[in-house]
Amino acid sequence: MYGMPQPSAGFTSPEASTSGLRNGGIWVIDVRTPAEWESGHIEPAEHFPLSEMLDNRFPKANKDESLVVHCGSGYRSNIAASILKRAGFSRVKSLAGGTFAWSNAGFPLTP
Repeated sequence: MYGMPQPSAGFTSPEASTSGLRNGGIWVIDVRTPAEWESGHIEPAEHFPLSEMLDNRFPKANKDESLVVHCGSGYRSNIAASILKRAGFSRVKSLAGGTFAWSNAGFPLTP
């Protein structure tokens, strides 16, 4: 073994995420940089950069709430989702493809 096993999170698609957004059943967390956030984000996402989580700071969501974490392409959101799982958040998914997939599926980004 080369290190400690890390908890993994599941994935969700843009289409599956929109139904949770409409029903108010998920908390969306955008882990991109401030410049990326300002260029357009998913409404009603909370901006919480990955760098904050790397410093052991976490969103104010309850640990049993449904969280969907996203970035530009899915790479950083997978890291963030693993960090959140390790911190005790039990219902975390990464948005597969990030905002790139979100936009390509025809969903809007809010400036």
